[in-house]
Amino acid sequence: MPPAHFIPQKSGAHRIACIALYRALLNQCSRIPLPPEYFARGPINPIKHLIRKKFKQNQDVTSHQRIVKILKTGYAYEALLRSTANDDPTSKSQLFSLLTTIQNEAQIASVTIPNPPKKPLARPARPVAIPGAPKVLDIRPLPLSEIKGGIRHAPTITFPSNGLFATLKFKKEVPSYVARVIRQKDERRIKLIDRLQLLDVLLMEVEYEEEWEELVMDVAEEEGKVRATETEVWGFWRNELGAALADTKTILSRFIRAANRDGKRMMEIVEQERELALKERKERKHMKNENRWAAKKEMWARGVEKGQETMSDTKEEERKKPKSDTEIGEEPRWTMKKRP
Repeated sequence: MPPAHFIPQKSGAHRIACIALYRALLNQCSRIPLPPEYFARGPINPIKHLIRKKFKQNQDVTSHQRIVKILKTGYAYEALLRSTANDDPTSKSQLFSLLTTIQNEAQIASVTIPNPPKKPLARPARPVAIPGAPKVLDIRPLPLSEIKGGIRHAPTITFPSNGLFATLKFKKEVPSYVARVIRQKDERRIKLIDRLQLLDVLLMEVEYEEEWEELVMDVAEEEGKVRATETEVWGFWRNELGAALADTKTILSRFIRAANRDGKRMMEIVEQERELALKERKERKHMKNENRWAAKKEMWARGVEKGQETMSDTKEEERKKPKSDTEIGEEPRWTMKKRP
């Protein structure tokens, strides 16, 4: 008998037997020609599909009795497939009838049993800007009373998209909305740079084309043909490309100026926030020391008052206590003898 704690997935002999049976079943599938009606649901061999499906269904079985029963069934089907591949008419008819029954049951189940409704994918809501919210560069640095927690933390300058545009980071992560806006700005800047390079290349090609047309016109004029005016032939594409190039440079320079202006403003905010944070830290430390010193003074005052009360109580007790003969002035009735 197998042990009570038998785990099939951790048994080497069990894994080798299952893998060998799986490969033997799949190897027999390629040797069995099937009629085209069995491929109605797709190009995959239905026998291979059934083998893979059954092995996947039984991969988590841990009962010893069920494992033995499943392996015996697998060996029986392997013998059936081998005999069918060897053109045994009885095995072939048995296999085809089995496949027909399985296909009919699947068709009936697909009609009678409705498919469960598909759950919509839970997509996170797209972050949007808060309407009417002021810009960070316009309101920073905030007064201490408007800061949550009452402790100021100096921000840092970060580049979420590793591009030209930066932002101030007050927390561990940049808000997703701010990161998306900066990423879109950098993408637009890169598109403008690509467009600028393309226009430069096109303008160079137009200049070469105009030089070629100039040579052609010179040859035509020498041959006595009518020469077209320069305004009809030259200058159109150069002017259009030049205007597009100038517009692209203007937009790109505007982007760069805005990035430089915002960057300078961010650096000013960072310096101001650091100075205020340092100043407020010193004030908190000073207030803490003042409170501690006041608490010590109060504790000392209480100790002095308590000591004075104790001294007064002690004097009162001594005054009320009867005096002994020694204190009155008489000689003591006995004295301690000294040791020899």
